[in-house]
Amino acid sequence: MFFFIVTLGFESMEAQVPADDAQYAFGKKIFQFFKEQKIDLIIGAIDPKAQDDVKQSISTSILNGMEKLKTIGDPARMKIINVLFVNSRNKLLIPVMTEKNDIIMIILDNVINRGGGLFLAGPVHVVRSEKEKRLTQARKVYMAKCFSCHGQYGEGMVGPNLTDDYWKYAKTDAEVKDVIANGRKGTVMIAFKDYLSAQEINDLMLYISILQGQRLRKGKPAEGNQVQLLRNLYLQ
Repeated sequence: MFFFIVTLGFESMEAQVPADDAQYAFGKKIFQFFKEQKIDLIIGAIDPKAQDDVKQSISTSILNGMEKLKTIGDPARMKIINVLFVNSRNKLLIPVMTEKNDIIMIILDNVINRGGGLFLAGPVHVVRSEKEKRLTQARKVYMAKCFSCHGQYGEGMVGPNLTDDYWKYAKTDAEVKDVIANGRKGTVMIAFKDYLSAQEINDLMLYISILQGQRLRKGKPAEGNQVQLLRNLYLQ
């Protein structure tokens, strides 16, 4: 699938949660370096106390990732969607959209806090697997069925904001899928079970999960109860 071999170990990853402010800023900075093809600056973010062989391994993964990115599209025209934190090994997932509206994932395999600053302590991967292809299709479904009520970025319009931690009718992933499938009486949320397959509904729920935790400047005020849904993109 790739021209370099990567073992990501997704099966051992714990649930993803929205990144905190420092993690979000670090992930956004690394993405910007990728976007601007500033290899030296990304390498400069490697843990200075790492062993030389570890530094070399991370550097190689950065170079491979940079080359991979250029085969997918123009890095300068890519847009960051979000930064998500995965508890296992302190991974950061950075969902990115290409100029063709394809979703890819930049994964920082191990980000550590060293002296109050964040550094790369593991490989960097650019991933375009079957999961990202399904997220891309889910994005198309979202834009066709959902954005007129929830906004292009999930910021909320007539429907609720999907980027915060507040939910009106759901406390679990199963309940999110139920809302998509069956709608909610008394609201503008219609039932999509007659228009979307079970797979499309599941993938749409996962797409919504990568919107949660965005740092949007403007968004509809929170509605409902605070519930942080714990998800794992690679175990669904």
